[in-house]
Amino acid sequence: MVEENIQRSPSIRGIAGVPELQELKERLTLLEHIDEVNNNLESCCFARKTDKRLVILLSQIFVSFLVMLFIFYKLSSNDTSANEIYMPMLSSIISYWFGRGASDVNKN
Repeated sequence: MVEENIQRSPSIRGIAGVPELQELKERLTLLEHIDEVNNNLESCCFARKTDKRLVILLSQIFVSFLVMLFIFYKLSSNDTSANEIYMPMLSSIISYWFGRGASDVNKN
């Protein structure tokens, strides 16, 4: 009888609606295994495992930002021939990022 009360006790078994520590560890292990199977984890940054998708996204943002800075610099100069090259580049970068959000919404 005492053992049944201990097992049912919220302080021992966990509060209703809150998973136990062991269940959380099992979920975390499963998610890590799924990421490894899908090749989403790479050991590229700081000798730790990093999500490959995050690294790709951050590098795309960084390169786009650098290219846009260069384009703005060239457009700020008084050379009018630069507008023929750099305005389409600027609009293509902007349309890539804005179009990317629209295509993600349509997938769902």
